[in-house]
Amino acid sequence: MPENFDEYARRHSEGQANRERLAKETKSEWSILKSFAAAFATDGKEFVGQKFQWAPYPSSQCEWLLLDSVGATFLDHGEMNGVPRDCRVYFDRRPPGPSAVWLEEDSPVASQVWNLEPEIQGESFVWSVPELGETYSSMDLADRIARELGEYHKKYEEHYHRWPAA
Repeated sequence: MPENFDEYARRHSEGQANRERLAKETKSEWSILKSFAAAFATDGKEFVGQKFQWAPYPSSQCEWLLLDSVGATFLDHGEMNGVPRDCRVYFDRRPPGPSAVWLEEDSPVASQVWNLEPEIQGESFVWSVPELGETYSSMDLADRIARELGEYHKKYEEHYHRWPAA
């Protein structure tokens, strides 16, 4: 049965309110997500004897949650009207450092990207991660990122002796 005008107008108003709320809250939630991720380092959390580290990348606006030889990079494509665009987390080897390079161009473990899409679900701001088919609060997503980084670390360590950093 087709919706009537009142249902159509209500749905449109709700959508508009959600878009306005996303425009207002995405920037602060992006910062909150990164602060929850950084807490793994500042709280001294470890995984298999390795401590998490938090580091901004000096030549750009990205930030890293590091675990030994691997890292999760928090990236966006800048802001449009004060709203971060294309927020994502990129899992790969740890960056080699300002004046260092990797001896081998390719990592033994394929990098992966999680695209983070801000959404309003009910009264809550959440991040949708299409690659996982799931949504998370900022706190839960930071936890999920740390767990994925632990998994990535385990896979990387299986091949570590073949892929040293310079």
